[in-house]
Amino acid sequence: MEAALKREYILSGLCCPMCAEKMEKRIRKLEGVVDAVIEFTTARLSLSVDSVEKLSAILTESTRIVKQYEPDISFAEVETAISGEKRVY
Repeated sequence: MEAALKREYILSGLCCPMCAEKMEKRIRKLEGVVDAVIEFTTARLSLSVDSVEKLSAILTESTRIVKQYEPDISFAEVETAISGEKRVY
């Protein structure tokens, strides 16, 4: 079995801890998600998926879920945000 692919995203604009909990629960149920944790205090989503092929679809659906609760949130991959590149989801 392949090791899980892990990515971390900054959720800029996250302001509701109860919403973060609901988002996390729904993202965890997505097909291909091994684990998902939203840390409200750091506004980060840690996402583990079972294959790189599913990552794009999972990220698209995760973005849709998050924006249902907090429409103004933007996603930025942690490595990208640190390097200064613009890759916001």
